[in-house]
Amino acid sequence: MHECIQSVLGLIPDPAIRLGYLLDLSQAELELKFQPVVLEFLVNAEKKLLSISSLVPDLSNHRNSFDVLMGIMQRLKKAGNSGGVYEELSKKVEKYLRILESALATGQEIISEQPNSTGRPTMTEEGSRSKMSVASGACIFKEGDAADCAYLLRSGNVEISTKRDGVNITLVTLGPNQIFGELALLDGAPRSATATAISDCELTVVSKESLETQIEGLNGFMKYWLLYLGERIRDLTERVDSQ
Repeated sequence: MHECIQSVLGLIPDPAIRLGYLLDLSQAELELKFQPVVLEFLVNAEKKLLSISSLVPDLSNHRNSFDVLMGIMQRLKKAGNSGGVYEELSKKVEKYLRILESALATGQEIISEQPNSTGRPTMTEEGSRSKMSVASGACIFKEGDAADCAYLLRSGNVEISTKRDGVNITLVTLGPNQIFGELALLDGAPRSATATAISDCELTVVSKESLETQIEGLNGFMKYWLLYLGERIRDLTERVDSQ
């Protein structure tokens, strides 16, 4: 489990998106033995949040930074009053939100408190990831399409839907820092739902080749476990859709 999570995090260069992914994972229905592993990643992530720039390295757009942090705060609220690392994360994110609120009100520039020294490659350097702007109302992919990439939602909202007896049914509405479209890359099956931008969106596209390279780096058992998990999620999704 540790290697699988580390492999996925290795595909995500943005610290806010990495934290959002971990928070989503912490609220997923995982077996009890896996929950401490996710908690360990969250504790490590919290320790690295030494300043606002450690979570939002690019502070040039205050509104976008504020929206990103609000997405993180919404996930923390979903976790409820869990205490511990969730409480510490909430305190830091609330502090950073206050800083951004003040900057938005006064128009003052926020000086980055620490440089982005993670050493991670940028989108253009990696070549296997790219940025994508999508206008409100545009279809990102359709149910039944072949899958060649997954997406990280940087800003905006995306609706995931399916059709049942000719009626469009919304399964979930996604916000900033959430990942979608990854399931079809894991099991090779067609897209199980349609993704539509319901506001102007900024996406990071993760290619199939990039994900496969990360998976190939896992040991045999962890590779099998990751693919098996994808099959289980697909099976549960189809059962819910059929009800």
